[in-house]
Amino acid sequence: MSVPKRIYKFEHTKAAVDEVQPVRLPDIDAPNVQDDSIPPTVSHATDEGLVFTSRKALYDHYRQHGFECTGGTHLRGRAAGPKPKVFECDEERARKAQWGMLKVDPELRAAVMEAQRKAKWGMAPLTEREKEACTREERIYQSYLKRQRA
Repeated sequence: MSVPKRIYKFEHTKAAVDEVQPVRLPDIDAPNVQDDSIPPTVSHATDEGLVFTSRKALYDHYRQHGFECTGGTHLRGRAAGPKPKVFECDEERARKAQWGMLKVDPELRAAVMEAQRKAKWGMAPLTEREKEACTREERIYQSYLKRQRA
């Protein structure tokens, strides 16, 4: 036999503890009703300084003056409307590309490795601008080494 839980509340005025009756909730599921009221908001559509406390009235006022409430979708980086379909293979490909796991054609990989090797060892042809940048960097590096030795 279980004893029902009782809830008590301390009353400061009486300096006593009183039993509180639990509130019985209705057995039916009621829909969630959203109120139309908003805190007093000044409309920026005109310079009249109108203050609205109803969301619908504010949006109607915006519409009358050629404005539209976007709902903040412009802040999320995509346009309003349904999200574009992304196929699973595209998502997988994007993830692998992000982590550098895409399988590359062996011939392309060999060409890239060869280009990297040539650039690393100075065998790649350089433009005049690149040559000047390299000599300038080498001069700066040599002056750094000279300062370190002194």
